Amino acid sequence: MRYLLLPLLVVVLDTICIISAAFFSIYIRFEDTAIAQKYLEMLISQLPIAVAVHLVVYFVFKLYGRVWRYAGSIELVAIVAANIVAALSWYGISIYIDLALPRSLYIFTASILVLFVGGSRLFFRIYSCFINKSKHKFISSKKDKVLIVGAGDAGALLLRELNQYHIGKRQVIGFIDDDKTKIGKYMVGTKVLGSRDDIAVLADNYEIDEIIIAMPSVKGKNIKEIINICKKTSCKLTILPGVYEIIEGSVSVSQLRPVDVEDLLGRDPVELDNVAVAKYLSGKTVLITGAGGSIGSEIVRQVAKMYPNKLLLVGKGENSIYEIMQDMNLEYPQLKKVPIIADVRDEERINAIMDYFKPQVVFHAAAHKHVPLMEYQPSEAVRNNILGTKVIAETAAKHKVETFVMISTDKAVNPTSVMGCTKRIAEMFVQSMNKESSTRFVAVRFGNVLGSRGSVIPLFKKQIAKGGPVTVTDAEMKRYF
Repeated sequence: MRYLLLPLLVVVLDTICIISAAFFSIYIRFEDTAIAQKYLEMLISQLPIAVAVHLVVYFVFKLYGRVWRYAGSIELVAIVAANIVAALSWYGISIYIDLALPRSLYIFTASILVLFVGGSRLFFRIYSCFINKSKHKFISSKKDKVLIVGAGDAGALLLRELNQYHIGKRQVIGFIDDDKTKIGKYMVGTKVLGSRDDIAVLADNYEIDEIIIAMPSVKGKNIKEIINICKKTSCKLTILPGVYEIIEGSVSVSQLRPVDVEDLLGRDPVELDNVAVAKYLSGKTVLITGAGGSIGSEIVRQVAKMYPNKLLLVGKGENSIYEIMQDMNLEYPQLKKVPIIADVRDEERINAIMDYFKPQVVFHAAAHKHVPLMEYQPSEAVRNNILGTKVIAETAAKHKVETFVMISTDKAVNPTSVMGCTKRIAEMFVQSMNKESSTRFVAVRFGNVLGSRGSVIPLFKKQIAKGGPVTVTDAEMKRYF
């Protein structure tokens, strides 16, 4: 019923506008009341014709078939054109029936109607936006403050989208643009605050939570430079692809924002007690094996936040150790870090490292963890996961390390795979060391570590980004959600 009443209401409103505009045009055109009264009587006799002609022309120009919530310049042109055609048609009929009014009255009526009809449509758009904002008003007490890089067509489109559908979650603080003529001016009601060189300062001053790069037509070096500037802030960074890329299929709608691990997890990640951890690790020498791996490198980053005296980054792959060292040099330039290329199975090498650096805490993350691959190479799983753990644990006990933490896996629970069995044996060996040494030995089981290489999460993310299907990694594998 509502969908029938709304068009009818608009027609009634337009009828009132047509009659009002016709009367106004007479009193605007003629100052002499007697002359105005003469033409007023002629106008009243022609009102049914005027209303009918205008409504028919409005239907022809589809003024009743447009979504005015998204009205723009095209709709404005349609309103102007419709009123010009209606005025000419009305004038032609008036001549035909020999009741023509002064030509200026038709011009005035058309001009006034552009204002009246355009104003009524503008009211619909403003009312729609107001209702939408009212819906979102109390959704979120904390809105993410957003900075948009690019005060062009894409930026304007993005701002309207955020104001329309994300008003309860995001608040656009301003634009960034390198065009100096735009700086200080307002676009879609939002100010252009500065250029790319001002991003870091503005992000800090306005406490920005997210930066969105809306420059789909800009490629290569410029985008890279802007991304590097944005990375210096603590803000979440998002890039808006071009609409033409979505149409052509080179970018899918699922890529408009990254698929977060939390979306797949279905719960909030566990938060660490950073105060207690920092109290324990602060001022100590910490050795991390497998430091270049996805799990080991994340342990490195977390430990680095706890003010250790020195970090020993042990790994067999030189490239992965080089990469984590570069990251650490950038993020924690003052922290003492030592890159060490070594195999945990090499007892002599591990003994020499412990003897020289005397670590107080060891995190043992070096391991083979790919379940299907270890089914084909069981000997390698035994050598690395069991014998490697034995070497590093015994050496730690020999050098009186305070705490030894072995990173294990949930595959060690009732193990059915080679990888799970080797990790369970390693756990048992580490636990047995507590009876023979003053070192405190601990084994921590991880499930699918969020985003780690070799875990199922990155695979799922790639599959979702491509539109599916989402599969398990092996026909014999079981997944639990």
